[in-house]
Amino acid sequence: MLLAVGYIVSFKSTSFIKDLVICMNEVKKKNYDVKMPHYSNSAVDALGMYFNDMTAAMKTLINDTYKAKIMRQEMELEFIQQQMNPHFLFNVLSTVQIKAKMCGDETVYQMLASLSGLLRASLYSGKSMMTSLSEEVQYAEFYLYLQKAEVPGPARLSYLYGTRLRKSPYSQAHH
Repeated sequence: MLLAVGYIVSFKSTSFIKDLVICMNEVKKKNYDVKMPHYSNSAVDALGMYFNDMTAAMKTLINDTYKAKIMRQEMELEFIQQQMNPHFLFNVLSTVQIKAKMCGDETVYQMLASLSGLLRASLYSGKSMMTSLSEEVQYAEFYLYLQKAEVPGPARLSYLYGTRLRKSPYSQAHH
């Protein structure tokens, strides 16, 4: 009889250990959905439930880490794309501008220079809260030049700069 009781206690302990080893091997294979079964012995059952809670917490941490990594990579890609587009555009405009200069087309060359200046101002002026008066005047001149190229005719831009009245070099019609 004592031997039978010893065998039953040993079998139940061995069963828990076998189940635990099987579940641990599943976790080792990155299967965090594995669950320990319930046991009639409350102490052994508590160990099984602690194991289940631990694997559930591991799964949550791994998923959260994975999601954070994906989000960070998406943000980095978006940042690179935002930086690449203006630089690509400026490079293309610069190439066309140089070709216009090489072909002797000063009007197209100046239009591209003005357009590049306005684009650069609109993209990069947001990084600094302050813009100097000379930069604002230059932007106005770029804009006026492009307007005059689009709609020929008389247009004048005069402004006080320092203590002198100055006329924009683009106030006269350029042909």
